[in-house]
Amino acid sequence: MTKKREAPYKLLQLEALLKRLPANHPKRPFLEQEYHKRLAGYRGEQEIDFYLNYVSDHHITCLNNIRLNYDSQYFQIDTLVISPQYLLILEIKNITGTIYFDEQFGQLIRIYEGKQEGMRDPIFQVQRQKNLLLKWLKKNHFPLWPIEAFIVISNPSTIIKTSNTQPLHIVHVTKIPEIIHHLNEKYPPVKTLTPVAELADKIAEMNQPLVTDILDEYAIDPGHLIKGVRCPNCDFIPMKKIWKKWQCTKCHFISQHVYETSLDDYKLIIGNKITNRGLRDFLKIRSRSTAWYILQKFVTEKKGTNRKMDYFF
Repeated sequence: MTKKREAPYKLLQLEALLKRLPANHPKRPFLEQEYHKRLAGYRGEQEIDFYLNYVSDHHITCLNNIRLNYDSQYFQIDTLVISPQYLLILEIKNITGTIYFDEQFGQLIRIYEGKQEGMRDPIFQVQRQKNLLLKWLKKNHFPLWPIEAFIVISNPSTIIKTSNTQPLHIVHVTKIPEIIHHLNEKYPPVKTLTPVAELADKIAEMNQPLVTDILDEYAIDPGHLIKGVRCPNCDFIPMKKIWKKWQCTKCHFISQHVYETSLDDYKLIIGNKITNRGLRDFLKIRSRSTAWYILQKFVTEKKGTNRKMDYFF
């Protein structure tokens, strides 16, 4: 069983923010660079899923984008393979060019288009993940599985070099089925499968995805956002209200149900709490009753009374 990999929340936040920033905004080039870097990472993670599907062992459960907390220390795992025999951490890197692992100095060096770039050492990163996961298992009263960890390079054209004469746990994505086959033979079979399901459920329950205030993080003035109803067909803002329907003046798409994409933008960029006035301001609509209708359709919780009502969605 594989938990479907969802797009990282920060990637969705950047995508929504870029749709509502003017083309000439001074921070747009940097945000676009951030977006494409994270998109490349996500596509690399999806490449992993393709090869995991080759594994025919139905006793294995795969969890993606896990972030757990052990004594106020957060650790994130791209993919965790849970087998009755072992746990396997896969740290995914989508890096192009030639990468050189210098163990003496604990550094990863990338060489691309004639330039060298020092990068964070993923070997230290996966070692930290192993140590904290082991402590987390013990704290939550789970059996102490053997834990293996591999750094997976998702780009098949990347050249891997190392200062170590002994092979490191750094592989191309195509080796994943072989690794799992090897581990299945390395560790003795286990009769019961119960701990696998229990651990997967507990991790899902305690998973804490990182959610940040993206406007504050990148120092973006909320007043610079393009407001109005966003066209779900071509992303143009704003759509024009025509009786009970909305029309896009760019692609001429017409629909009565266009609010969801704009509310998604608000939630990703600003948060999940809004007022009637805040909704009218963000969507650039005048009618309080129209805003009330939209809120009744999408909100999941209300707090307050009358004009001081806060809506959550």
